[in-house]
Amino acid sequence: MSSLIDNAVALHRDTEAEVPLAIPVEPDEASITAAIAEQICQARQSVDICFAEHTTRARRVIEILRARNETVRVRIARSEPGRHRVPEHWEDLAASEHIELRIARVPLIDCVIVDGRSAVLIADSALGPQASLTRSDGVADALHALFAAVWCSATPVPVRIDWDGHARATFVKQVLGCLNSGMTDEQAADELSVSMRTYRRHVARIMATLGANSRFQAGLRAAELGLLPSPVPRAAPPES
Repeated sequence: MSSLIDNAVALHRDTEAEVPLAIPVEPDEASITAAIAEQICQARQSVDICFAEHTTRARRVIEILRARNETVRVRIARSEPGRHRVPEHWEDLAASEHIELRIARVPLIDCVIVDGRSAVLIADSALGPQASLTRSDGVADALHALFAAVWCSATPVPVRIDWDGHARATFVKQVLGCLNSGMTDEQAADELSVSMRTYRRHVARIMATLGANSRFQAGLRAAELGLLPSPVPRAAPPES
């Protein structure tokens, strides 16, 4: 029995040694997209995806996900919420039962992890995109653990927020701006030319829509989702 176990362990080690840590992918978008598509099509349980920002590559990957007939769990994390709004069709994607979208608080690199066992990593550089495919258990496990850590601290993207028209959306932004600036309810109501009761009612509705339990949490969610109005620079005081 002991020799049988030793032989099995040795065989496993030999198999691991034959698996390269990374296989280079041709450095062009078509080849990279094809490598990602192949991995996604082979998924049986899960697909975990990181995007640094919304790019043509990201749109193509989303199209691949939409074309899948099988249902696997898909988690997509995207960074840079302060610089880019969440595209509307990403919010539509969030309506899918098996797809979750979150906005990460940290910078990310483009990466697709399939079943926690293989991954495609892409890094953009001045020389163009550089990509590698890995099926190494050690590398895949490390990437999967890193994704899990990012995912836990990321903010869920809700199904598209409907503010009931442009005028309503504009007013919501003004209310969020008042909350973000630290105004009292009385000051905010005066700023928006509404009664304090009306202002508080709007604040309560916004909190409910954002799924926030406090005004502070509502402010954080609004900032992470890019809903806050752009700050208006204050004019310099006149010279005396």
